[in-house]
Amino acid sequence: MSMYQSRCADAQERMRVQGLDYLLVAPSSDMFYLVGYAGHITERLTVFVLPAQGEPTMVLPAFEAGRMQPLATFFSLETWEEMDDPYAALTRVLKDDAKRPIQVGVSDQQWASFLLGYQDALSEASFVLGSRITGPMRITKRPEEIELLRAVNRFNDAAFTEFVTMPMAGMTERQLYDRLAGLMKKHGQDSVAFANPYSGPNAGKPHNIPGDRVVREGDVVFFDFGGVYKGYYSDTTRAVVVGSMPEEFEKVYNVVREAQQAAIDAIRPGVPIGDVDVAAREVITEAGYGPNFLHRVGHGLGLDEHEPPYLTSDNREPLQVGMTFSVEPGIYFPGRWGVRIEDTLLVTETGGERLSHCSRDIQVVS
Repeated sequence: MSMYQSRCADAQERMRVQGLDYLLVAPSSDMFYLVGYAGHITERLTVFVLPAQGEPTMVLPAFEAGRMQPLATFFSLETWEEMDDPYAALTRVLKDDAKRPIQVGVSDQQWASFLLGYQDALSEASFVLGSRITGPMRITKRPEEIELLRAVNRFNDAAFTEFVTMPMAGMTERQLYDRLAGLMKKHGQDSVAFANPYSGPNAGKPHNIPGDRVVREGDVVFFDFGGVYKGYYSDTTRAVVVGSMPEEFEKVYNVVREAQQAAIDAIRPGVPIGDVDVAAREVITEAGYGPNFLHRVGHGLGLDEHEPPYLTSDNREPLQVGMTFSVEPGIYFPGRWGVRIEDTLLVTETGGERLSHCSRDIQVVS
């Protein structure tokens, strides 16, 4: 049994337990997880139909069958032509079940227009979120996934370690983006998800779009950068200083680093997920910067850049071995500058293991 066939069998068992008759999976990270297909959702209906019992089927445009055929080792193909009703292909797969009051899980990433089509075609069915099935499967990573996450973070580390040896003063944010993105590809990433520099006053907010601002002496610049390798994402943030440090920078940087370490130290199997956020937030609040910490401390990472678990203080679900997520406390001064330090963590039997390892020391660049 292949890895993908095994995952589908696992999903089918979960469907039977929960009383779902079918799972309709759109082109998405869920489809990649279940069948290895990395296509993107478009206006043409492509859907993986996974029944609770029996062989799955991929419904897709006829002209895409050649691309899908190499993957179809444990599922069949049902195609539709350009002038056909694609939902008729779906009802052909479901046969008599299309007219029954079945329970159907639908990908969270599915477009609303397709869901409306499903509701018309399967008028007696009830629909629920497909993540009821795929979410618990994906929230803990299997050994082969962990190795890919180690690799995608290793490529990030190598790129940034080289990047900070280069001068930055006089360059625009766009130019810095291009340079870092190029290094990420050089060091092994299949593609670059983001390589965003936030400089000077732009670093005073958690998110920014790289623009034409020129980096100059005395700027704080933090970089939020992530690549994709064999479908898996990395996400790292580091702050640097160009030339001389602004007043209070070293103090703030050390508070953020201490907060991140407190969060990492809180990671243990069985601990409520929210306790990781609380640990970081307490450090920042006690230092007097509580109102300047504007977001949750982290989010899951895997086949999506953001996925469960979400590390908010009210999340009482327990940490599980194999979970992977960011830990990224930050302190922001609007219109001035900010600091965020972000790493990817793996929950192990003994605690939290960092998967990203580029230096967390204060780095001064020219």
